[in-house]
Amino acid sequence: MKNGIFLLLGSSSVSHAFAVALLSLTIGAAAADAASINFAGSGTGANGEALSATAHFTLTGNTLTLTLKNTYSGLTNNRPDVLTAFFFDTNQSIINSLTSVVIPEAQKLFRCTSASACSSTTVGAGGQNITGVAGSWQYVTNTGTVGTDVGLGTVGLDIFGDFVTQGSNGPNYGLIGSGALQPNGSLRSSSPNDANANLVQSSLVFTFNVANNFSLFDISNVRFQYGTNLAEPNFSGTCIPAPANICTPPNPDPVVPEPSPLFPALAMGLCLGGAVLFRRTL
Repeated sequence: MKNGIFLLLGSSSVSHAFAVALLSLTIGAAAADAASINFAGSGTGANGEALSATAHFTLTGNTLTLTLKNTYSGLTNNRPDVLTAFFFDTNQSIINSLTSVVIPEAQKLFRCTSASACSSTTVGAGGQNITGVAGSWQYVTNTGTVGTDVGLGTVGLDIFGDFVTQGSNGPNYGLIGSGALQPNGSLRSSSPNDANANLVQSSLVFTFNVANNFSLFDISNVRFQYGTNLAEPNFSGTCIPAPANICTPPNPDPVVPEPSPLFPALAMGLCLGGAVLFRRTL
């Protein structure tokens, strides 16, 4: 009987079953990983700065969350150092709406009221909701000459329209990096009394309502835009493969190895052996 057990464990049927189980686990892990996907990009600033940014998407049910971050760590001293728009391709018909724009708690807000002075405050617990605030970020499904399906922006760029009341006069709630802020006329708001004339260091969280069939694999061709003009620094983002996310969808029709031709014979032998053993025990 011990030999029979050894034969069963060593059979190709068990190997086949193990392969199928392993493949199922791999596909399941891939599906779970698809709930998160990251993009990162880098480029050169107007004065040779090494600019960089990331976009982290997560999907939970019908909620798509984007964390947009300016990861530039150098000195911010002019508008082309400020991340003011983000573009990407997707099936726009399955993004129902932008539902919120939130500054995460503990982020710093900077407000430059003169060419030589900027003050800062820290966002409190729960973050600060700036959804629909005049001069703040807007979502569009027509990005003009940029050519992507959708976009988010806090300056006009001849894309985001009159909603951005500051227009080219100031990147309200634009994202600056983690480095020092150098006050000058470029960063000063043209409306010093505008309570929304703030710069955020260094991330924002956007939430969208999406259709049931939305997939993170629909997101591509991401682009980070700095400054107040499309000719100012901009660069594309690349998906980052990592244990927590994947960049390509799993194969929907994986190839499963066929069982060995010996399997039917082994199965019949096992059944016959079991029948004989059962008869002897009676």
